[in-house]
Amino acid sequence: MLWSQFALESERRGGMSDGQGLATIKAIYASFAQGDLPAVLEKFDPGIAWIEATGFPGVGGRHVGPDAVRAVLMQVTREWDGLSVAPREYVGAGDRIVVLGETTGIYRATGKSFASQFAHAWRLRDGKVVEWRAHIDTALAQAATAVS
Repeated sequence: MLWSQFALESERRGGMSDGQGLATIKAIYASFAQGDLPAVLEKFDPGIAWIEATGFPGVGGRHVGPDAVRAVLMQVTREWDGLSVAPREYVGAGDRIVVLGETTGIYRATGKSFASQFAHAWRLRDGKVVEWRAHIDTALAQAATAVS
């Protein structure tokens, strides 16, 4: 299937236009950068599946619903100083967007830094995020959490 056909099929299934989906995801990253968690959570479907990379310290795995996502994000901000999630490129069509970028931070308990490239896969339905999946080098994050 050609990419343009994928986008048309996405819209026929009740997906969003290319611009709407992309605008929603960019707004989420902007809200993250500003520390505006309520603005982030309002863009999530009540049944959102938030899937952190398996092996990411403390939060790896599947979390369902905005309250579970809030708990994950609060735990991450408690454990990591200077956490930055910097999107560099957006790829996608309609209701499926992939964001490529870099995450950096310092694990509070050890003082060790962490930096890794990421791919975040987003899926939207009716203007709301129904799934987010992180792909990141968890070994780098685990190294930062290891006590020497």
